[in-house]
Amino acid sequence: MQRAFDLRTFADFPWLPDLVRTLAGLAAAGFLTIAASGALASAFGAAAGKEFVAGDRPGVAYTAERCADFLEYYPQAADCKTAVLLDHYDEVVFYRILGGGVLGFGSLAAYLLLRRRWPQRRLPAGQAGLPPIVGPTAGAAASGLAAMVFGGSGVERLIFGGPAGAGADVSAGIAAGIAFLIYAWCFARCLVRLNGAR
Repeated sequence: MQRAFDLRTFADFPWLPDLVRTLAGLAAAGFLTIAASGALASAFGAAAGKEFVAGDRPGVAYTAERCADFLEYYPQAADCKTAVLLDHYDEVVFYRILGGGVLGFGSLAAYLLLRRRWPQRRLPAGQAGLPPIVGPTAGAAASGLAAMVFGGSGVERLIFGGPAGAGADVSAGIAAGIAFLIYAWCFARCLVRLNGAR
Protein backbone atom coordinates (compact mmCIF):
# COMPACT_ATOMS: atom_id res chain seq x y z
CA MET A 1 0.00 0.00 0.00
CA GLN A 2 1.47 3.35 -1.05
CA ARG A 3 2.06 5.80 1.78
CA ALA A 4 0.68 9.35 1.46
CA PHE A 5 3.06 12.30 1.44
CA ASP A 6 3.73 13.64 4.92
CA LEU A 7 4.04 17.40 4.49
CA ARG A 8 3.25 18.19 8.12
CA THR A 9 6.35 16.48 9.53
CA PHE A 10 8.45 16.82 6.34
CA ALA A 11 9.22 13.11 6.45
CA ASP A 12 9.16 13.02 2.65
CA PHE A 13 10.94 16.37 2.26
CA PRO A 14 13.45 16.63 5.13
CA TRP A 15 15.32 19.39 3.32
CA LEU A 16 12.26 21.62 2.88
CA PRO A 17 12.42 23.56 6.20
CA ASP A 18 16.12 24.27 5.65
CA LEU A 19 15.44 25.40 2.07
CA VAL A 20 12.63 27.77 3.09
CA ARG A 21 14.72 29.24 5.92
CA THR A 22 17.68 29.68 3.60
CA LEU A 23 15.60 31.43 0.93
CA ALA A 24 14.07 33.75 3.53
CA GLY A 25 17.54 34.59 4.85
CA LEU A 26 18.88 35.25 1.36
CA ALA A 27 15.90 37.48 0.56
CA ALA A 28 16.38 39.44 3.78
CA ALA A 29 20.07 39.96 3.10
CA GLY A 30 19.44 40.95 -0.52
CA PHE A 31 16.75 43.52 0.25
CA LEU A 32 18.71 44.99 3.16
CA THR A 33 21.73 45.30 0.87
CA ILE A 34 19.55 47.33 -1.52
CA ALA A 35 18.48 49.55 1.39
CA ALA A 36 22.13 49.97 2.40
CA SER A 37 23.02 50.99 -1.16
CA GLY A 38 20.32 53.66 -0.98
CA ALA A 39 21.77 55.00 2.27
CA LEU A 40 25.22 55.02 0.71
CA ALA A 41 23.88 56.83 -2.36
CA SER A 42 22.36 59.41 -0.03
CA ALA A 43 25.77 59.91 1.59
CA PHE A 44 27.31 60.33 -1.87
CA GLY A 45 24.64 62.90 -2.70
CA ALA A 46 25.36 64.86 0.46
CA ALA A 47 29.12 64.77 -0.14
CA ALA A 48 29.40 65.08 -3.93
CA GLY A 49 26.03 66.44 -4.98
CA LYS A 50 22.87 64.88 -6.38
CA GLU A 51 24.28 65.11 -9.90
CA PHE A 52 26.87 62.46 -9.00
CA VAL A 53 24.12 60.07 -7.90
CA ALA A 54 21.34 60.73 -10.40
CA GLY A 55 22.63 62.91 -13.22
CA ASP A 56 21.99 61.93 -16.84
CA ARG A 57 24.70 61.01 -19.30
CA PRO A 58 25.77 63.81 -21.67
CA GLY A 59 23.41 64.26 -24.58
CA VAL A 60 20.25 63.01 -22.86
CA ALA A 61 17.26 65.23 -23.64
CA TYR A 62 13.57 65.22 -22.75
CA THR A 63 10.52 66.30 -24.69
CA ALA A 64 8.45 69.28 -23.57
CA GLU A 65 5.65 66.94 -22.49
CA ARG A 66 8.04 64.88 -20.36
CA CYS A 67 9.51 68.01 -18.81
CA ALA A 68 6.02 69.17 -17.94
CA ASP A 69 5.44 65.89 -16.11
CA PHE A 70 8.65 66.26 -14.09
CA LEU A 71 7.87 69.88 -13.25
CA GLU A 72 4.41 68.84 -12.10
CA TYR A 73 5.96 66.35 -9.69
CA TYR A 74 8.59 68.86 -8.50
CA PRO A 75 7.10 72.36 -8.79
CA GLN A 76 9.89 73.75 -6.61
CA ALA A 77 12.43 72.98 -9.36
CA ALA A 78 13.71 75.98 -11.30
CA ASP A 79 13.85 74.15 -14.65
CA CYS A 80 13.36 70.79 -16.34
CA LYS A 81 16.91 69.59 -15.68
CA THR A 82 16.56 70.18 -11.95
CA ALA A 83 13.16 68.46 -11.85
CA VAL A 84 14.59 65.43 -13.68
CA LEU A 85 17.52 65.32 -11.28
CA LEU A 86 15.25 65.42 -8.23
CA ASP A 87 13.04 62.67 -9.66
CA HIS A 88 15.95 60.35 -10.47
CA TYR A 89 17.61 61.05 -7.12
CA ASP A 90 14.46 60.11 -5.24
CA GLU A 91 14.21 56.89 -7.25
CA VAL A 92 17.81 55.92 -6.48
CA VAL A 93 17.85 56.88 -2.81
CA PHE A 94 14.38 56.68 -1.32
CA TYR A 95 13.02 53.81 -3.40
CA ARG A 96 16.02 51.72 -2.40
CA ILE A 97 15.84 52.68 1.26
CA LEU A 98 12.07 52.36 1.62
CA GLY A 99 11.52 49.39 -0.69
CA GLY A 100 14.60 47.49 0.37
CA GLY A 101 14.06 48.31 4.02
CA VAL A 102 10.41 47.25 4.16
CA LEU A 103 10.96 44.06 2.18
CA GLY A 104 14.24 43.36 3.95
CA PHE A 105 12.89 43.64 7.49
CA GLY A 106 9.77 41.75 6.44
CA SER A 107 11.91 38.92 5.07
CA LEU A 108 14.08 39.03 8.18
CA ALA A 109 11.00 38.71 10.40
CA ALA A 110 9.87 35.74 8.30
CA TYR A 111 13.32 34.16 8.60
CA LEU A 112 13.36 34.52 12.39
CA LEU A 113 9.83 33.16 12.62
CA LEU A 114 10.76 30.17 10.47
CA ARG A 115 13.82 29.50 12.61
CA ARG A 116 11.59 29.43 15.65
CA ARG A 117 8.87 27.39 13.95
CA TRP A 118 11.23 24.95 12.27
CA PRO A 119 14.44 24.83 14.33
CA GLN A 120 17.37 22.93 12.91
CA ARG A 121 17.34 19.34 14.11
CA ARG A 122 19.34 16.19 13.68
CA LEU A 123 17.65 14.08 11.03
CA PRO A 124 17.17 10.32 11.31
CA ALA A 125 19.52 8.05 9.41
CA GLY A 126 18.74 7.98 5.72
CA GLN A 127 17.27 11.51 5.62
CA ALA A 128 19.38 14.32 4.23
CA GLY A 129 18.73 17.97 4.99
CA LEU A 130 20.02 20.97 3.10
CA PRO A 131 23.79 21.36 3.59
CA PRO A 132 24.50 24.50 5.66
CA ILE A 133 27.02 25.71 3.09
CA VAL A 134 24.30 26.20 0.45
CA GLY A 135 23.15 29.56 1.86
CA PRO A 136 26.61 31.19 2.06
CA THR A 137 27.49 29.78 -1.37
CA ALA A 138 24.38 31.19 -3.03
CA GLY A 139 24.72 34.50 -1.18
CA ALA A 140 28.38 34.90 -2.09
CA ALA A 141 27.69 34.07 -5.74
CA ALA A 142 24.75 36.49 -6.05
CA SER A 143 26.36 39.37 -4.15
CA GLY A 144 29.70 38.86 -5.88
CA LEU A 145 28.04 39.00 -9.28
CA ALA A 146 26.09 42.12 -8.30
CA ALA A 147 29.27 43.78 -7.01
CA MET A 148 31.07 43.11 -10.30
CA VAL A 149 28.15 44.24 -12.49
CA PHE A 150 27.24 47.43 -10.61
CA GLY A 151 30.76 48.28 -9.51
CA GLY A 152 32.07 47.74 -13.03
CA SER A 153 29.26 49.83 -14.50
CA GLY A 154 29.97 52.65 -12.05
CA VAL A 155 33.68 52.65 -12.80
CA GLU A 156 33.02 52.52 -16.54
CA ARG A 157 30.70 55.50 -16.24
CA LEU A 158 33.26 57.44 -14.20
CA ILE A 159 35.99 56.81 -16.76
CA PHE A 160 34.11 57.20 -20.02
CA GLY A 161 30.95 59.16 -19.21
CA GLY A 162 31.97 61.49 -16.42
CA PRO A 163 30.80 61.51 -12.81
CA ALA A 164 27.15 62.33 -13.53
CA GLY A 165 25.00 59.43 -12.33
CA ALA A 166 27.94 57.18 -11.51
CA GLY A 167 27.15 57.24 -7.79
CA ALA A 168 24.02 55.12 -8.27
CA ASP A 169 25.97 52.13 -9.57
CA VAL A 170 29.01 52.74 -7.38
CA SER A 171 26.89 52.71 -4.22
CA ALA A 172 25.16 49.51 -5.32
CA GLY A 173 28.52 47.91 -6.12
CA ILE A 174 30.00 48.83 -2.75
CA ALA A 175 26.98 47.55 -0.82
CA ALA A 176 27.02 44.29 -2.78
CA GLY A 177 30.76 43.99 -2.22
CA ILE A 178 30.31 44.27 1.53
CA ALA A 179 27.59 41.61 1.38
CA PHE A 180 29.97 39.41 -0.61
CA LEU A 181 32.68 39.73 2.04
CA ILE A 182 30.21 38.74 4.77
CA TYR A 183 28.99 35.75 2.79
CA ALA A 184 32.55 34.74 1.93
CA TRP A 185 33.41 34.78 5.63
CA CYS A 186 30.37 32.59 6.39
CA PHE A 187 31.37 30.27 3.54
CA ALA A 188 34.88 29.92 4.96
CA ARG A 189 33.48 29.14 8.41
CA CYS A 190 31.22 26.46 6.94
CA LEU A 191 34.19 24.89 5.17
CA VAL A 192 36.16 24.80 8.42
CA ARG A 193 33.25 23.14 10.21
CA LEU A 194 32.75 20.61 7.44
CA ASN A 195 36.43 19.72 7.40
CA GLY A 196 36.48 19.46 11.19
CA ALA A 197 33.49 17.12 11.16
CA ARG A 198 35.22 14.63 8.88
